[in-house]
Amino acid sequence: MTKNEKAIYKSGRKNENGYPRFRFTKKQKKFVVYTIFIVIFGIIVYALDFSGIASISEIKNVFGAIDGVKPVDSDFAVYYLDVGQSDCTIVVCDDEVLMIDCGTYNQLNTIRQSIHTLNIDKIDYMVVTHQHDDHIGSAIDLLEDLTVENFIMPKLTQSNNVTSKTYNVLVNTLDGKNINKIPAQDCKSFMLGETLVEILSPTVQSNNLNNMSVVLKVTYGNTEFLFQGDAESKIENDLLRSDYDIDVDVLKTGHHGSKTSSSDKYIEATSPEIAIISSGYANNYGHPNAMVLERLEKEGISTFTTLLDGDIAVASDGETITVYTQNSRKVLQYK
Repeated sequence: MTKNEKAIYKSGRKNENGYPRFRFTKKQKKFVVYTIFIVIFGIIVYALDFSGIASISEIKNVFGAIDGVKPVDSDFAVYYLDVGQSDCTIVVCDDEVLMIDCGTYNQLNTIRQSIHTLNIDKIDYMVVTHQHDDHIGSAIDLLEDLTVENFIMPKLTQSNNVTSKTYNVLVNTLDGKNINKIPAQDCKSFMLGETLVEILSPTVQSNNLNNMSVVLKVTYGNTEFLFQGDAESKIENDLLRSDYDIDVDVLKTGHHGSKTSSSDKYIEATSPEIAIISSGYANNYGHPNAMVLERLEKEGISTFTTLLDGDIAVASDGETITVYTQNSRKVLQYK
């Protein structure tokens, strides 16, 4: 290439020998920059997910990528929120609200969005099943956001008391609020509109906080729901030996579908038509456990997971149960 040809090449003009210099247009430059950004961002997201620092769904929530659960037209509905590897459920009956667990702190935006979408400005009963961070993480901020009438949590002793920063801040926040604070062991039942809510456990102290979980039975008309936090097989066996009727229509499986819960005898005794599992994508615990899923399938139980189905809404008219799922847009009726 001659000096003259090189000069033409560098100028971007095309000479008779065909030596054009390629130049990006502004539109092409923007496309390249955006592509590089997306690739780098994707690598960071999957690196965080693979390392277990944060799940993809949790990262999406930080950026407001989830619209929140969709309200259903029913006097009674249970909303199982997709909050990654944590727990948060909202029960609405006759415009009264029960919140069961509050997810991790990094799920706060998701919970806030769902509360906004459901047009909730007051929580009649907030129940923290136990004091692990994936159940209390957003409680502190929600107590500031909303009017909470009653707060129920297991009472611990000196031997099994929690020392986490989140729990200590929660206790201090509660102390500064005019809220009716009820130890779970001192509350047998309460009404949420026309719904009866019974507390079946805990009845004794345990050094395993999972087994201090509040177990709730919710009855609306002839339909019954069971919530057990992270209660494991020991508590399930205690319930089997008790006088409680635990034959229900909908079971929220214990401990995110872990093999520590959902024993054969317990599943047979509860005999639900529907099981709900709250767990996050690529979590470090292997939840839900394959054996638990097989056990539920063997019993012919329709199983829904927030991992696959996203937010799950279950409505009841007192006789018929209808399930709505966010991701697959399914509408299924039972009973």
